[in-house]
Amino acid sequence: MFKKSLLLTLLLAMFLPWAANAQTVTIGTGTSAQNSAPIANYYNYSMAEMIFTADEIGTIDVNTILSLGFQCTTNVSKNYGVTVYMKNIEADAFTATTDFITLSATDVVFTGTVSPTSGWTTIDLPTPFTYNRTGNLLIAVNKTSGGYDDYTSIWNYTSTSTTYKMLYKENDGGAYDPTTTLSLSLNYNRPNVQLVFGTPATCPKPTMNEAQNV
Repeated sequence: MFKKSLLLTLLLAMFLPWAANAQTVTIGTGTSAQNSAPIANYYNYSMAEMIFTADEIGTIDVNTILSLGFQCTTNVSKNYGVTVYMKNIEADAFTATTDFITLSATDVVFTGTVSPTSGWTTIDLPTPFTYNRTGNLLIAVNKTSGGYDDYTSIWNYTSTSTTYKMLYKENDGGAYDPTTTLSLSLNYNRPNVQLVFGTPATCPKPTMNEAQNV
């Protein structure tokens, strides 16, 4: 029995992501909800850029972001195709609809499907992002597929008062191209976000043969 339990533990360790020194930073405590950002659920496509400042992130022990999460009010029966970008920037706010920050393939931290669920919808980053600590963090979410659900407001947000911390747009005609300068809408209602900082574990994971030989 002990041998089988140890084998199961080793097999799980081979496939589950794990990290050391994890530190979670939550920005935003608002309980009001919207259906537009970070992923529009009432339109086929959407694009959102959000700025989170160094002051909001605060002191962190490790500057590598392993995952991020957005707060959702309910389960959604859709798999939305998205591309998530992160970028170190100097700007701490948007002031015009044309302030969109162009993005490239080197800024991509996740490409895949997201199924919003009640609570924190977490996105693990295949390529962890290195935040520079001194500047501000741009997070962009481009919804590229998945259709739409209904008009229900599902994403909790916090108002950033009179400072625009988000640009967004949504439509049914086609996906946005973030490598070009887009004209989006200014918005105070930035989604609540949860960032997990940490150091990816460096201990070698067991091979299948090693696990079988336990």
